[in-house]
Amino acid sequence: MTLRLVSDRGPAPDGARDEEAAGARAPQLHALGGVLSQSGVAPSSESAISDMAALYGAGLLRDCEFAQWGTDPQVAALARMMPGDPDGVAPDSLLRGRMDGARQGPYVSQLLLIGGGVERDGGIDPREAGAGVRSGLVSYGTQRLSQHVAGYLSRLDYGTDWAGWQNARDRRGAVTPRLERFAHFVATPRDLVSRVCLDAPFQAPLTACLVLLEAGIPLGAGLSGSGAASDADAPFGPSHILSLVTEAASRAARAARTDRHDRRSLGPQALAAGLALAWSGDRDRALGMAGEGFSRMAEVLSERGLLQRVAAHNAYQNALWPDRGALGPLGEETNALLPMAHPSATRGIAPALAAGACVTILKACFEMFDRPGPAPLGALRALTGPDAPLSCAWQTCPENPQDLRPVAAAPLMLLGELDKLAANLAMGCVFAGDATPEAAHAALRQGERIAVRLLTEEAAASPWPTTMRLTSFDGDGLTIKAAPARDDPPVTIWNEDGAGGADALRAWWTRQA
Repeated sequence: MTLRLVSDRGPAPDGARDEEAAGARAPQLHALGGVLSQSGVAPSSESAISDMAALYGAGLLRDCEFAQWGTDPQVAALARMMPGDPDGVAPDSLLRGRMDGARQGPYVSQLLLIGGGVERDGGIDPREAGAGVRSGLVSYGTQRLSQHVAGYLSRLDYGTDWAGWQNARDRRGAVTPRLERFAHFVATPRDLVSRVCLDAPFQAPLTACLVLLEAGIPLGAGLSGSGAASDADAPFGPSHILSLVTEAASRAARAARTDRHDRRSLGPQALAAGLALAWSGDRDRALGMAGEGFSRMAEVLSERGLLQRVAAHNAYQNALWPDRGALGPLGEETNALLPMAHPSATRGIAPALAAGACVTILKACFEMFDRPGPAPLGALRALTGPDAPLSCAWQTCPENPQDLRPVAAAPLMLLGELDKLAANLAMGCVFAGDATPEAAHAALRQGERIAVRLLTEEAAASPWPTTMRLTSFDGDGLTIKAAPARDDPPVTIWNEDGAGGADALRAWWTRQA
């Protein structure tokens, strides 16, 4: 995926005086009129307007409980403000990600919540005293990891005044973020932001891998010949899978550094600043000809009432702190700066890229299906429900976020919960204000391809015949089949109807570009 700086400035003005004026505006245009975009769209496009609406909505919903996502009046109000449909979108589907698994059951993946115990006969059978599904404790050798998080302090946003967003843009005056004193389960979007911004990029998928191992989820049927099922240190055994997760995250980080945009641009924050200037009348003409596109965006979002909600939120945030409130060219009623969950500069799509790569490793190495077959299309393995590792789904208790409560829901599939894990981490970038939903999903797909390349390399190096099958984030089936001493294992792609083959790989590989 190529990140590029695009602008809605139009042709250069004629005349020496206009050229001089354009040159004087260049630094401001670079940060405001030039908009970072994975899709190369201009500020006035419908796609850019929808993405900006989603970013504002994500910023305003950071402290709403996921357990009450479908009934919270604030969520419902913001869902109605989303452009593209006269009635907005359904609250339950707001900001959940695109994969089918991300839209099933509770918002938060079970693999971000549960501990490593296995339920049997209707009760919890902990592996050790105090451990179990509901405790959130996960075995990591002799250590116990907790799914509890102590992340960013709730109801505190950053970058809500002009000086604040400029300091973040220029990386000046580093601010130490305030954190929660007490740890709890992931309960709100701000908790997802904390996992994305404060954790190592491989941390959540690595913990999920430990949960699956402790729950007794079998490794892929095509890996059994390598001895993975019986030897922890065998190729594609538990130790190897854990190392693959970290290696996938490392490769994703390198890819993110390669694709990283110019550091003077803040992406979504710069887009919001341009929109705020346009909504305020752009008195200093900082936007130049790009102002028309930003004005169009401001018109659409203000008609839905979304910008007014953002301005009120920013005014409340600025009133809390005596050193905030310098709005520069903006007015208090037109302050549409994007409220940020953290005070530091954006991490962009890097966490979503790592999530896509790491989760793809897990989908390839664990058995996602109840029956074997030549193509990865068949009955999915359940994670919750009768005869499944979990008798029911769990979510964070709103009254006590240090506890989990059972949820009545249709059985959840293991594949769906892994896809949901990736979607949760990608949406954490959106809730942070670091990436648009479109960019976050594209990063998942790019990370998926990084992982497939890594898996083909590892399969080729295995001393045993190896077959891996997985379902992509777009629903395609992939099979990687390697024989010893074969340098280039074939990767076969199958669509949802079972059609495809090796010749479909090239189209799949470049689909996200």
